[in-house]
Amino acid sequence: MAISQTPRPQPQATSHRLTAHYDLAIVGGGIVGLTLACALQRSGLTVAIIEAQTLAQTAARQRAYAFSPMSARIFRKLGIWDRVGPHITHFQRVRMSDADCPSVVNFRLSDTPHEAVYYGAEHPVLMRALQERVQDLPMVTGWYEAKLVNVRTTAEAVCLTVDADGQHARAGTVCPYQQICGQLDVLSVGVYRQTHRFSRC
Repeated sequence: MAISQTPRPQPQATSHRLTAHYDLAIVGGGIVGLTLACALQRSGLTVAIIEAQTLAQTAARQRAYAFSPMSARIFRKLGIWDRVGPHITHFQRVRMSDADCPSVVNFRLSDTPHEAVYYGAEHPVLMRALQERVQDLPMVTGWYEAKLVNVRTTAEAVCLTVDADGQHARAGTVCPYQQICGQLDVLSVGVYRQTHRFSRC
C-alpha cells in the first residue's frame, strides 16, 4: 500500500482488508485536491487523499496556469508562496474577452494594489510546493497508486474501498458532507469571499 512518506498512524488490519477512519476523503491528488487538503489544516479533520498516480507522475504534467491575485493570496495563507513565488511570471496587463463578445476587459497594474494583475506558473512548480506542504501536515494521509473501486453510503458514514498496490483497503467512517460543513469555517484559510456581478453581452 502506498502511503505518503510522512509517518502516519497505521490502519487496523481486519482479515484481508485494512480499515482506516477519516473525517474527509479527497479523490484526486492534483492541484485542487491538495489545495483543499492544505486549506483544512486548522479544521481539526483527518483527511485522506486518494490518487491513482505516483507523486512524481502527478507533478510531471507539462502545462501551465494563469491565476489571479486572490489565488495568490490563498497560496500565501496556505504557506506555499515562498516555494512558488520565485518561479512564477508576473503579468502587468491582461486583456480578457468572452467567446464572440466584441467587448474586452482590460486589467492594468495601476488598477490594483498588487504586484501583478495576474500570475503564471508551470504545473510542476505548484504541485511540488503543494505536495511538500501536505507532507508537513500530520492530519493528512496520502494514498498514492490507489484506485477507488467502491463507494457505499450509510446514514452515519461513507465507506470507500480502495485498491492500492493490489491490496484492498477500506477508508471508513467518512463524515457526511453536511456534517463536515457544520464543523468548518468557510474562511479557515483567512481569505474572505467577495463576489461581483459582471454584465455579459
